Amino acid sequence: MNYRLLKLQFSTAVHFGTGGLTTTSNTLMADTVFSAMCTEAARAGIDPSVLIDSVIAGEIRISDALPYIGDRFYVPKPLAEITTEKDGDSSVKKALKKLTYLPVDALDSYLKGSLDIGKESDILQHGLGQECLIEKTAIEISEKTEPYAIGLYRYYEGSGLYICLGYETEKEYKLFCDIMKLLSYSGVGGKVSSGYGKFTIEPANPPSEYIKRLQVEDYEQYMSLSVCLPSPNVIEKVMNSANFRLVKRSGWISAGSAPDTLRKRRDLYMFAAGSVFSGRFNGSVCDLSDDGAHPVMRYGCPMFMGVK
Repeated sequence: MNYRLLKLQFSTAVHFGTGGLTTTSNTLMADTVFSAMCTEAARAGIDPSVLIDSVIAGEIRISDALPYIGDRFYVPKPLAEITTEKDGDSSVKKALKKLTYLPVDALDSYLKGSLDIGKESDILQHGLGQECLIEKTAIEISEKTEPYAIGLYRYYEGSGLYICLGYETEKEYKLFCDIMKLLSYSGVGGKVSSGYGKFTIEPANPPSEYIKRLQVEDYEQYMSLSVCLPSPNVIEKVMNSANFRLVKRSGWISAGSAPDTLRKRRDLYMFAAGSVFSGRFNGSVCDLSDDGAHPVMRYGCPMFMGVK
């Protein structure tokens, strides 16, 4: 499989929902990106099944939208036990808890316990961007105005998010990039109708260390760079030898009998990016439409990076 990094350079603030209007994340999960791409493809008259079929066939794989700062590309902190050189230091423990992503070139040092946790935590916290709260006003006919607030995140110049794209041929690469370009005009995340979440795309070649960990298949442990969900027939085997965190994915869909009516989609628990496994698996793409007005596809295919 071939790999490219697609840097998303945001020209506006973003709102990546975390369950409330006043809070926001600064990263975006792969299933949200994939769902947004399917919606944008359908809106542009492109059959989303072309993209979906390519994923099911293993011809396309994507990571979560992960941070980059300058020329340093970050990956999730592996959910694996380590012993640091300052084990027991409370300040290191606090910094380690805050450090959710690591530069790929610091992964070896982290796993060996020699990484300066406090320094890397500060770089990520102060170098990526800044969260802010914007007050808005809702105006309804014959009603008084009601103020409300939106949590937004603004990336600093030279920083943003990137997606690692795995693809078999240039055909899949072009398909993915064409749909992403359409999405860049509309925006990604919440409150796109207010102009948030717009970006431009800059392709980049992965660093050699990144490529090595993606392509070599003789590691003892592998970390997923995306949310993922094994098929039912292998999930028990996968969990028995994994260090993982589960994340609940939920949302709303249009009802089949009344397309303008929304109803809650059934919740789905997935392995979070950073979960570590002793072997590889294919994952799955689930249809959560549940007799809704249109298919609702949930991306759950891992992109594996060797860690040990």
